[in-house]
Amino acid sequence: MSDVAFLDFEDFNYEPYVPQGHKESEQTDKKVFVLKVFSFSIIAVLSLYFILANFVFPCFESPQITYTGASASTVEKMRSMINPPAEYNYFNFDTANVARTLNSLSCIESVEVIKHFPHTVEIHVRERKPLAKTLVNSRGKTLPVAIDKSGVLFMTDSINSIISDSGVPLLSGLPVEQFYDGMKIPAEYKELMNDIATMSLLPQNYFAGISEIQVIPKEYGGYELAVYPIHTKARVLTDRALNEDSLKYMMITLEVIKKIAPEDVFEIDIRYGEVSYKKRAD
Repeated sequence: MSDVAFLDFEDFNYEPYVPQGHKESEQTDKKVFVLKVFSFSIIAVLSLYFILANFVFPCFESPQITYTGASASTVEKMRSMINPPAEYNYFNFDTANVARTLNSLSCIESVEVIKHFPHTVEIHVRERKPLAKTLVNSRGKTLPVAIDKSGVLFMTDSINSIISDSGVPLLSGLPVEQFYDGMKIPAEYKELMNDIATMSLLPQNYFAGISEIQVIPKEYGGYELAVYPIHTKARVLTDRALNEDSLKYMMITLEVIKKIAPEDVFEIDIRYGEVSYKKRAD
C-alpha cells in the first residue's frame, strides 16, 4: 500500500500571478490622476483669483472717471459738482442723476455718462459754441455773455477771447430784462440766430466789418435791425433778414453814400427796397 501525502489548504494564501508591467501601469495611472487633480485645483484657484481681482473687487472701488469734449475749466467745474469719487462704486454710481447735474451748467449743451464694467466711467460733453455775444445787466453790473445757436445766454471762462473775436458779432437791444445764466432769448429771434449761424459758415468773414448788430423791436411786434459797420459813423437800418446778399447790398450802398456825403450821413435806410439817408443837419 502506497503512502499518500495530504496537504492542508486552509492556511495556504493564493496570489494570482500579475505581470510586472501591469503593476507599473497602475502606479503610473494613479500618479497621473493625482497630477490632474492638483493641476485642476491650481487652475481653479488662479481663475477665481483672476475673477475676483479683475471683476469683483474693482466693482467696489472708486470709479475711474474720464472726460471728453470739455475744456479744462469746464472739467474742473464738473468735478466740483460731482461728489468725491471715493463715495461711489460701480453699483451706486447713478449715471442719469450725474448727467442731470452736469447739464445744469449753462456752458454745456449736452452730456452723456456711460459706465463700463467694472470700474470705469466716461463722461462725453458737448460744450455750447458761441455764435454771438451781448451785454446784460445783472445785479447792477454789465456783463458780457455768449449766445449759442439755440439762443441760450451763457457765461464762459473764455468770454474775453470771444469778445475779441471779430467772427462773433455783438448783438444789442435784445429784450433781456432779468438775466440768469442759461436763459433763452425769445423764440422770435430764432430766425436771426439761424442767419448768423449760416453767415458764420461762409469762407468770407462778413462780421469782421461790423462792430454791432442792434435789434430794434417794432411797435406792433417783430423787429428790425440796425447794423453798425466799422470804418464809418453811419448806421444802416435794414429789415430782419441778415444774409450774404443783404450785407453785400449794404456795403455797396455805403460806398455810394460816402461819395455823396462822406461826413454828414449818420443813418442809412435800406428797408422796403429803397435807399434813403439822414444827415446830421436834418
